[in-house]
Amino acid sequence: MARPSIKRVVVASLVIAILTTSVDIFYLHLDAKPVRNERSICEKDSGTALPAKPNQQEKSTESRNLTPATSLPNATTRNVFYNRLGKCGSRSLLSLVHHHLAKPNGITATMSTNYWDEHPIDSLALQEMQKIAQLKPPTFYNRHIHYLDFQKHGFQPPVYINIIREPISRFQSHFNFAKYGDGDGKMLDPPKNLSHINKCVMNEEAFCNDLIITQYYTNYFCGFDPVCNDSTSTERVELAKKHIRDNYLVIGMTEEFDDTLRLLETIIPDFFGGAVKTWQEMKNSAARNNTKTKTKDFLHEKAVLKLRKVMHDDYLVYDEAKSKYRKLLRAYGIIHRRT
Repeated sequence: MARPSIKRVVVASLVIAILTTSVDIFYLHLDAKPVRNERSICEKDSGTALPAKPNQQEKSTESRNLTPATSLPNATTRNVFYNRLGKCGSRSLLSLVHHHLAKPNGITATMSTNYWDEHPIDSLALQEMQKIAQLKPPTFYNRHIHYLDFQKHGFQPPVYINIIREPISRFQSHFNFAKYGDGDGKMLDPPKNLSHINKCVMNEEAFCNDLIITQYYTNYFCGFDPVCNDSTSTERVELAKKHIRDNYLVIGMTEEFDDTLRLLETIIPDFFGGAVKTWQEMKNSAARNNTKTKTKDFLHEKAVLKLRKVMHDDYLVYDEAKSKYRKLLRAYGIIHRRT
């Protein structure tokens, strides 16, 4: 076989080098262009300032490992959607926003009047997404409803927030609300004729063995994906955890409501500016105390241990939310600013 001439080899090498360089430049341009456009579009469309970022001195290695939903490099405030969990302190936050923060911060605070249908049929869930997507920013909107995947259906997602509570504590609060109502007279409709909470748990009575209650967090954060309908699937737990990691800006803790407000005010000042100071003034008001259940049943140790096993999935989801919350407190230096 004849050997190629040196001239041919040199020419071929030059052609390959030129082509390779051209491809590299093309992809470099392709990668860079969307970043510039996405940021300018977000800033233009939102009409609001970017959330406050941690001070450089406060940044830790842990904060650099946060997912995009919490590290906030390009996050905008847009509209805030609080798909509030039941019996997790939502009325305290809503009273604060609607009556004290909305007007001075120049935001619209509105809510759904559908209090009971947390998992509507698909067509109604789609209608709810359309409604939320059409709200004029800056709007704070809330409803009791399972996680809605806006992006899956082609909608610009709002900023998701929530507040979560230790699962057994929430279970006990929900039970007492169903049995006795709240201090302001609110009750489930119809009210439940329930035995004592320990008897209900230990005897696995219907109310205390209902998957809607014992897997409440898992169902809520999983949402409307088909996998969420399988109560035995570990995929639904992982999907719920993924939604918490990737799609919620903040999930606070009922038991640490003051720090939750500090976090919200720091990250979303356009909506929660003045929240901490106002809450201090509200703390001992009669309006807040009226939301407390006056009569309560309390769980004994055996019932708690049994519930821990039954609510295993919910604890996995709760721990994911709590871990994210702790990372945010450290990332924004709020733990160090406690009074």
